[in-house]
Amino acid sequence: MDLNIFPNAEIIWQNFPEQRKVKGIIRLDRMLRRFLLNSGIKKVFIDNMISEFGVGDPKSINDDVNNYIDLNVSPLYQGQVFNFYVKKVANETIPTSQLVRGDLFSSDRYKLEYFIDSDYKLITRSNLTYEFEYPMDKGFSYSMMFNFTISKI
Repeated sequence: MDLNIFPNAEIIWQNFPEQRKVKGIIRLDRMLRRFLLNSGIKKVFIDNMISEFGVGDPKSINDDVNNYIDLNVSPLYQGQVFNFYVKKVANETIPTSQLVRGDLFSSDRYKLEYFIDSDYKLITRSNLTYEFEYPMDKGFSYSMMFNFTISKI
């Protein structure tokens, strides 16, 4: 999977029904960036930087903030605890758009019948980028989600 196709995506995945598996990439660096932007880091840049002297578009500060986070903040963090939750149902169709989810709160997981499953492969590409692969049994519909911790190195 080419990360350049969706440079800001947090999770990229693809279903391989013939092989009965789903494969994807988790971009914790993009999740960390979103968290920092939502926490107000952009205001610090607006107060202290002139966008004409930054990178990319001189009329925008967004690319300067993203570049700074990617080069100077993200390398200080790593993914740590990973839990993989799966909802597996027979004779019911779960929309393909819900095969991999990132829109549920932890309190909703068990209510919606998502349970921890350790039958997946997780490969580290970098401190904040991971590949995953999950095998799926024939005759079942799936929905899956991750829970993880990002911590300072």
